[in-house]
Amino acid sequence: MHRRALEFTLALTLGVLLTAGVLWWTSRSESEPVPVTTTLRTEIGSQTGPADPSALVEGLIADRTGDVALTAELTRGSGEGAVTVSIRRARSGDRALDQVGATAAVFADGMVRQCQISVTRTVSCAGAQPTISRADEADVIRALFEGPDRDYDVFATNDPLCWLLVAPNLATSLPYGRTSELCFDESERVVATRETNGREGSESYRVVTFSFDVTEADLEPG
Repeated sequence: MHRRALEFTLALTLGVLLTAGVLWWTSRSESEPVPVTTTLRTEIGSQTGPADPSALVEGLIADRTGDVALTAELTRGSGEGAVTVSIRRARSGDRALDQVGATAAVFADGMVRQCQISVTRTVSCAGAQPTISRADEADVIRALFEGPDRDYDVFATNDPLCWLLVAPNLATSLPYGRTSELCFDESERVVATRETNGREGSESYRVVTFSFDVTEADLEPG
C-alpha cells in the first residue's frame, strides 16, 4: 500500500495518534492504573542538529502496537474556546479499541468497525472494513521520522523521555502538526503527554491512567 494511503488509513481508523508529557511512575503493580502529571515545557538539548530518531520511533511503535489500556484527555484550542474530549484506548493481541468521545473504532481479526455511543450508552456500529496490520502501522510511523523523505526532524530535549518534532514542510497536513513536544513514561512504552501546534491550531493530550493488564471490558466501546 502506498505510504500516503497508509497514513490516511491510520488517521481514519485510529482517530488520534496518542502522545506527550512526563509520567509520574510509581512502584505499583503494572495491573493498577497509573496517575499522570505534567511539567513545564522542556528545552531543546545542546546538539546543533536533529537527533537520531531511533529511540523515539521504537517508543511510538510500542505505544501504538503494544498491549495496553489507557484513558486520556485531548484538548483542542485554548482559553474560553478550548474543547476537551475523553479518550479510551486498549489493545490486546489482534483486538483493539480507539475511542474519542462518543466515537469509537473497534479492531479485531484484521477488520475495523466504526461505532457511535449514545447518551444512554447504547452502542451502534457500522459494518466491518479491512484495516492495516501492526507491521504496516509501524512502517507508517517510521516513514514520518526516518529517511530522506521524512516529514519530521527530531530534536532531543533536556529530559531523556521527551522529544521535539519539527516539520520543515508546511504544505502538508501531518499527524503531529507543525511542531509537537511529546514525552514517554519511564517504561518508554506509553506516550504520556503531547503538545502540538499546527495549521488547525493547538492541541494538548494527557494520559490520565494506564495499565498493561488489559481486560475484556477495556476492549469494548462505551
